[in-house]
Amino acid sequence: MTDMIVDVQTLPEPIFSRIHATKVKIHEEDGVFTLIPLKMERSNIDKFIGMFSDGKLSS
Repeated sequence: MTDMIVDVQTLPEPIFSRIHATKVKIHEEDGVFTLIPLKMERSNIDKFIGMFSDGKLSS
């Protein structure tokens, strides 16, 4: 099975109330399902940081 990402509020309440993330990845392997909480995205500023060819940082 391929991994699936779902909103935690779609899960049953006893599971939903214990997960402190907005989304989880559901992974299945050999009949065992694993819920992996996904961290929230970083702020957009991280996307604007780069590096020049001489090794200096740029923003």
